[in-house]
Amino acid sequence: MKVLKSIIALSFLAVAMGCNRDTNTEVNPDDLTTLQVDVAGIIDEEEGVWDNQGQAKANAQEITAGLKSGKKSQVFSMESLDMVPRVERDTQNRKSIVLKSTAKGAGSAKGVKAVAMTAGNKYRLFLFNPNGSIYKSVQAISGTRLNIPVVKNVAYTWAAYTYNNTTDVPDITGTNNPTARTLQTGSFLHATSGTSTVTVTGAGAQNRLIAIAFKRKNAAMNFTFNGATSLNRKIKSITAQLVNTNEFYTGAVNLKTGVVSDLQPYTVSQLNFVTLASPNYEAGTQWYYTAKTGSIAPSIKVTNLVYKDGSGADVVLNKPVTVSFNPFNVAPNYAYRTVIDMYEGGLEIDGITWARYNLHTPQTRVNKFRDTYSYTVLQRTQDYFGVEEIYSWDGIYKGDPCLKVAPEGTWITPSRDDFRKLLNHSSTVKATGSDFYEFTTAQNEKFRIYTAGYYEFFLGWFTNGVGNRGLYMTTDPAVLNTSSYALSFYKANPKSQFTFDVMSAATGRATVRCRKK
Repeated sequence: MKVLKSIIALSFLAVAMGCNRDTNTEVNPDDLTTLQVDVAGIIDEEEGVWDNQGQAKANAQEITAGLKSGKKSQVFSMESLDMVPRVERDTQNRKSIVLKSTAKGAGSAKGVKAVAMTAGNKYRLFLFNPNGSIYKSVQAISGTRLNIPVVKNVAYTWAAYTYNNTTDVPDITGTNNPTARTLQTGSFLHATSGTSTVTVTGAGAQNRLIAIAFKRKNAAMNFTFNGATSLNRKIKSITAQLVNTNEFYTGAVNLKTGVVSDLQPYTVSQLNFVTLASPNYEAGTQWYYTAKTGSIAPSIKVTNLVYKDGSGADVVLNKPVTVSFNPFNVAPNYAYRTVIDMYEGGLEIDGITWARYNLHTPQTRVNKFRDTYSYTVLQRTQDYFGVEEIYSWDGIYKGDPCLKVAPEGTWITPSRDDFRKLLNHSSTVKATGSDFYEFTTAQNEKFRIYTAGYYEFFLGWFTNGVGNRGLYMTTDPAVLNTSSYALSFYKANPKSQFTFDVMSAATGRATVRCRKK
């Protein structure tokens, strides 16, 4: 029995000594014990998870000025589309946990919120002797407790890193100050005790367990086109590339200190967009990773975009536009979605950009203050008649409804002078039926104003003049705070008979056609 005990002790000693890269000093078998290691989780895990179509499953926090900011949005136009860039910091939609106490002197993360690392993911742990040399390097698996033979009462430090997946994590040899480089295509997670030590005094001691709380050393970023916010258009394909192809960097992480150095750019030129699953309102790229922190301001050159209009027909845009994001700060451990929201653009006539269609209010639309792709009499139940938005019945000014059209703050209700300039346009104004009058732009596009009728009050509100008369709201007051002028015409009127009638907030409501500021 004594012989068997001695053989087991010597075998344990051989394992412990065989992994010590610094010394061959003999250790008394009675001085050997076990250090246990678990993965507690990943601190501040905020990377959105994409399904197999590439769709972001996330609760996103907007970090740049956007539609709810109250400020004029930065707008870039590509033919019939307006594009508004914004940036979200992505938060993963998974339940977080609060870490319990970890080993004494082991870089405790007690009380820190984290999420569990997926069981089966590989990581590598380095255990350092008091003189800084590597005592042991072990590849381990999340979800399985690691047992390391150590010497009692020796103050060890440690460090660990992982790619947060099932691929092998390389060992690092030939140095007592190991570094590992972050990836272009994935996360790099790291944890260290720093100068704090962990000491095992014997079996059953409270400080015998290291609970590793990993943290990212790089940030993640992707690019998304969003046709759902107000446009409700299905995206078919996008061809785009980064203007600056060296926006992203890898870096060397000192595993003992966590310091990132030796930043090296890598090239990302053409962006590959994946059209997401039904209803196909979004298209996004893969995640790109960068170890460089601080300000970034990417620009994307879009050379081709195909989407379906409301009738289901393909709309092909191929006039290039460069969309530039305002600068924002990138920090490790976060994921950023650079989003380009798509909106219906306008038609320019003599220096004024007009909305393509009348303002309407379908309740199914995310932003109800938005244009529609076509007009029939049946759709006019969704028309937006706007006098009551400008003046209330008791004469209080309420504001311009066009300012609420997304992108918010970029559209206004026209003045009488704006309509006069439109009517003086050199193109022929003609009735193409009882439904609308049509103008031809310099780009040979068609711009129409409709005989959409108006709301009138007489023992209740009702629609009048549909298909026969057009009344379009202006911001010019007729009587201060009680009425406003509206462009007025009938289906058979020539230009010379277009007039401006007074619309009272108490008795009438006119159609609204917006123009760009």
